[in-house]
Amino acid sequence: MQNNGSKLRLVAYIRVSTDAQVDGYGLEVQTQALTAWSKANGHRVIEVFSDEGVSGTTDAFDRDGLSSAIEAVEHGHADGIVVARLDRLARALTVQEAILAHVWRRGGRVICADG
Repeated sequence: MQNNGSKLRLVAYIRVSTDAQVDGYGLEVQTQALTAWSKANGHRVIEVFSDEGVSGTTDAFDRDGLSSAIEAVEHGHADGIVVARLDRLARALTVQEAILAHVWRRGGRVICADG
């Protein structure tokens, strides 16, 4: 998907596992961070998808929220996916790389809000 302007339509993907819930980086905190980051950078979050209590090592297509976020890009509803930190996308490097490659092959972007 090509975006001719600088404003992107993004879907936010948020995830917590049991460990993430304990460290205070829960779903609400992630949602607020992604919304604020998108607004500050001239983008718009059009929908938020989440997986609660799901390990970051779980394959993308075994996570309902992440699968839905990827489908939004595949079907042209969004220009990309924004995550608060890369470990929210995936904890395992091989899973993370597979997700990134899949989204990029479909012309989408994956943006990490923490830089």
